[in-house]
Amino acid sequence: YLPLALPLYKWMCGGRFDATDLLAIDPERGRFVMALHSLCCRKAAILAEDLPEASKRAKIAALQIDLGHGVLARLDDLCLNFTYSPPSKKFGYDEYELVPGGADIDLTVDNVEQYYAALVR
Repeated sequence: YLPLALPLYKWMCGGRFDATDLLAIDPERGRFVMALHSLCCRKAAILAEDLPEASKRAKIAALQIDLGHGVLARLDDLCLNFTYSPPSKKFGYDEYELVPGGADIDLTVDNVEQYYAALVR
């Protein structure tokens, strides 16, 4: 009997990783990715509402991410960019650009869907 992490077993069987797999590998980062997904869904729901564009923009600008423990924040306030920092330097780099030039692209409510997609691919 060889215990395998479910995400590893899934990958060995030809499956693809998704945000829930990250919860098993890195729970703190996984919760953040799930919170990003929730924010993306809330933004999509606002965009689908029958409201004037100015009202939609105002509601979207007010969106906050739930960081857990009752902490809410605007994405701009997190000072993140389109990079990923591995949990150790064992991989030989401090950060990995999620997209070309990602170190120069700030995460905002306007590009959160692209960030989420790049993070979970």
